[in-house]
Amino acid sequence: MFGTTRNTMGTLFTYALLLVVALGVLTTPSLAQELDVSAFNKLEEDERPKEITRKSHYVVSNELHHHIFRKHVEDLKGVFIGVGADQLYIIASWMNPDVLVPLDFDSVIVDLHRIYGVIFKSAANTKEFVDAWKTKNAGTTHALLKKELAETCKRCPRIFKQNRATISWRLRRTKRQYTKMKVPIFLTDEALYNRVADLHRKGRVFPIRGDLRKEKGI
Repeated sequence: MFGTTRNTMGTLFTYALLLVVALGVLTTPSLAQELDVSAFNKLEEDERPKEITRKSHYVVSNELHHHIFRKHVEDLKGVFIGVGADQLYIIASWMNPDVLVPLDFDSVIVDLHRIYGVIFKSAANTKEFVDAWKTKNAGTTHALLKKELAETCKRCPRIFKQNRATISWRLRRTKRQYTKMKVPIFLTDEALYNRVADLHRKGRVFPIRGDLRKEKGI
């Protein structure tokens, strides 16, 4: 399950903070050419919180207006540290970062990005990616996750099974929305899809449990 409301100002503040972080690391046109990304494997995680917001896992975003950030993040590159689920990939597809760090205090969301990673790497295009979440392909995707994440995330297949329908609905809804708006995102544009998928394919995505109120993760 996931919550149905979030504090709008809090969301805007979070995005504003993430943009500052992104801009702060931009010292060259292509950071990853000089950065040893293996260092990101040493990122420290914050402690597990005593409770999560509304005791709910926000496995999908309920925000509908990410397009207002497009002109502010387009082709910034650098390191993108982002909070949340599917919305990160919308922003990342515009930003074209060299490294993506999905950060969330809810470890279920952290593991969800590991699930996304397997699917991004196995899906050659937007259709295959969206189809991987559909009921008709649930068994195949579940088996793939069980195989690929056997050593690193044993509960990931269960997280997929519990939340697949919700995520599938969200992806299809978002694709319809942005197609109608004629605003390209990773679900509607093959080049933008490959931007995001390549981050996973090249090992440049590092999900961690982090809390903006604490010190280790950020």
